Amino acid sequence: MTVQQSGSKLRKLGAGLGIFQSLTWIVLSMICIILYYSPHLSTLSDSYMETIGKLIYAMFLYTSQEVFPNQTFSGNVFNAFMWLYILLDLVWLVACIYLLCKNTLKAAKVWSYCTLIISFLDFITFVILGADYNKCMDYAQDFSLIGETYVLAIQQACANSILPPFIIAAKGFTLWVFNIGIAVAVILDTKSWQR
Repeated sequence: MTVQQSGSKLRKLGAGLGIFQSLTWIVLSMICIILYYSPHLSTLSDSYMETIGKLIYAMFLYTSQEVFPNQTFSGNVFNAFMWLYILLDLVWLVACIYLLCKNTLKAAKVWSYCTLIISFLDFITFVILGADYNKCMDYAQDFSLIGETYVLAIQQACANSILPPFIIAAKGFTLWVFNIGIAVAVILDTKSWQR
């Protein structure tokens, strides 16, 4: 039994983008896990982009301890989230392939709920990263007696190490909203089809 054809293109688009996104997240998560368990990288940088990469590495992958007080995404927590992302994205990948191959009511529901679960995890991730960014910026203010240059350097390190993963976790915000919109539309389409 095939789901109504009216939403078929939308489901195929969602599943296709889901395959791309899940594979991207699996690769990114695997890179983070490999870096977390590998010997520590050098802190010397030859370029600005390399410096940003080293800051991200130092913030989330270098140590299991907090870099600033009350950091939620310490190395251990970040590593655990990467493992969770691998597992959930593998399930999402299978659901996307299942929807593309079968395009049944059951496949549409499974895909929709997997998409919503991934979107919820993305939301939790960027809320935690946003809170960590605020904590890091507050930590920088603790050094105002030493000098403004020192405060600015810490603020720069906070921004350059936390904000890129924040935007990536939010999937640039556009894909995140798009994923939720398509998942809800597919759920509504399947409910109308059941009647």
